[in-house]
Amino acid sequence: MVLLLLSVSQTFAQESKDCTLIGRWVNGTCRAVAVVGETAYFGNGGYLEMVDFSDPQEIGKIVLPGPVQDVALSGHYAYVAVYGAGLRVIDVSDPAAPIEVGFFDTVGYVCGIAVSGHYA
Repeated sequence: MVLLLLSVSQTFAQESKDCTLIGRWVNGTCRAVAVVGETAYFGNGGYLEMVDFSDPQEIGKIVLPGPVQDVALSGHYAYVAVYGAGLRVIDVSDPAAPIEVGFFDTVGYVCGIAVSGHYA
């Protein structure tokens, strides 16, 4: 068993000739990612975060009332499925200052979201 643990830790420490490690995810649970251009929108536990991955740095984030389960983008809005707290609509026209502009609470848990135009 100890040999297996040593082997796994060495595997994660190595870099591939085709990939370069630019960082590690050490925050909350990440179950959702959506990308537009060079900006990634992803769940970090109860945060929706925006990151410019051409130069990995956080652009902005907003705290939500539960863990982010899914993210869908349409226009200047991020539609976010928040486990136990329904659908949240976030205006991301300025990713450095995202604003929640609407929500729909559900009785159960929301685990996914799909958007077509202005319909979620």
